[in-house]
Amino acid sequence: MAKTIAVDGRFQSLIEGLRERGYEVVDLYRPHTGVSACIYYTGIRDFHNADFSDNTAVLMIDGKGRTVEDIEAILQRGVYSSLF
Repeated sequence: MAKTIAVDGRFQSLIEGLRERGYEVVDLYRPHTGVSACIYYTGIRDFHNADFSDNTAVLMIDGKGRTVEDIEAILQRGVYSSLF
């Protein structure tokens, strides 16, 4: 089962790359449930449309300056450093 990743729409190359690698990608700022990780763009915006109630943990990743390989490595490790 593919992981569902919520991604800020400004990261088109990450969105395409993650989809090519088998991840389900949803828009970070639209209603969704069941995500494994959120990739945001420098600083956290309002996540009021996101329902994380079904999740035990959601990995928050600042995607600015990262490649799809960087993101996939973080997703596979399940660990990411500071939000800021």
